Amino acid sequence: MKQIDRFTLEDQIMQCWGVTDDIEMIYYTEALYQDQDRMMNVLLGLHELYNIRFQRMFDTFEKMVHEGKIT
Repeated sequence: MKQIDRFTLEDQIMQCWGVTDDIEMIYYTEALYQDQDRMMNVLLGLHELYNIRFQRMFDTFEKMVHEGKIT
């Protein structure tokens, strides 16, 4: 397992900020407006992906607190 440090946490935080870019990309994809079922599948997939990203980030934060790297 790779070493966890503040740079790992910082990288994971930046990855989570990508949600705004992803939402904007979906918003401006006209083909998705033509197919509501496809739009819902894309949004549900995005929801699940970001649940995973945020959980991974929080797990990293908890580990760093436990190891005394964050006080």
